[in-house]
Amino acid sequence: MDYEESLDRLSRQIDIELRRYLDEKIEEEHSLYFNEEVYQYIREYVLRRGKRLASTCTVMSYRGMGGKGEEILRAATSIEFFRHSILSHDDLVDEDELRRGAPSVHASFRELHREKFCTGDSERFGGAMAVFIGNVLIGLACEALCSADFDAHKTLKGLNLMTRNYRLVNDSQMLDLLFEYYEPNEEEWFSMARTRAPALFETSILLGAILAGAPEELIKYLRDYAHNIGYTFDIQDDIIGTFASEEEYGRPPTGDIALGKKTLFITKTLAKATEEEKTLLRRVLGNRKATVKEIQRLREIVLRTDALEEAKAKARELAGEAVDALKRARLNPEAEEFFSRLAQFITESMEWYV
Repeated sequence: MDYEESLDRLSRQIDIELRRYLDEKIEEEHSLYFNEEVYQYIREYVLRRGKRLASTCTVMSYRGMGGKGEEILRAATSIEFFRHSILSHDDLVDEDELRRGAPSVHASFRELHREKFCTGDSERFGGAMAVFIGNVLIGLACEALCSADFDAHKTLKGLNLMTRNYRLVNDSQMLDLLFEYYEPNEEEWFSMARTRAPALFETSILLGAILAGAPEELIKYLRDYAHNIGYTFDIQDDIIGTFASEEEYGRPPTGDIALGKKTLFITKTLAKATEEEKTLLRRVLGNRKATVKEIQRLREIVLRTDALEEAKAKARELAGEAVDALKRARLNPEAEEFFSRLAQFITESMEWYV
């Protein structure tokens, strides 16, 4: 079974388990005014269309390390709650109005407030609900993992991994926010990025290996794979956010530019641009009123300095290191092929947008 078929098949199975688990939680909240409506929203939010890449990685690493049985699907739902908790908070901070083609959490509850209430601040209500729902989701992540039928030692080890990396992702997000107002060098960018997508991939992949009882000497190779593929994913995602069309991206592009995000290729561009170009870059980055012409000029400068090609080359190098580590992890053939194809897919997709 190839990469796409495996991803689609496991995504469907994880969706079924997500529905089952969330229906249980909605039933628990049945008697609590408003909270049932909130949990109905959480159900819709988590089940929106999209690939279950992170949670599929959990299942594949579990089975790749010899794990048997379907309880891994319940554990995999914890990764979806973990990820959506981060997205709820991240969209609020970045003021993103859409998430996978529908309103983000803060946007949804802002509109709910406007529809139902005549007084109060709808922006505050939406923002507060995004914080609370993000917190509920990380709670659901821990509960879901604990409810899966694994022995206490493995579960505790998995919880430690998840809670540690949840903290580290937030550490990274704080630096990402800081960099909107500060120009980091390349070393500082990697320091920020090492606990962003790498931490998510580490949580997803290592959780499956831990629950399968994989020895630490093999888990360390999966950790190396996860970190390197996480960096690669971050670079690819930043390229999409700056160069993709709205049809390709699923929401208005150039949001990173409007917020002044310092991606790896922007960091490289600022280091290599002329003084005149730097002046334009600094005027456009973080400027929500930048014109289409100015944004296009920024893209041209990124291309002229070869900063984009250098970032792509670094991503390809990291993906190669990820695959080298993967070969030493001794996964079964299906799982090794899946993770190898994931690395290939991420590097190839960098070329689709520019």
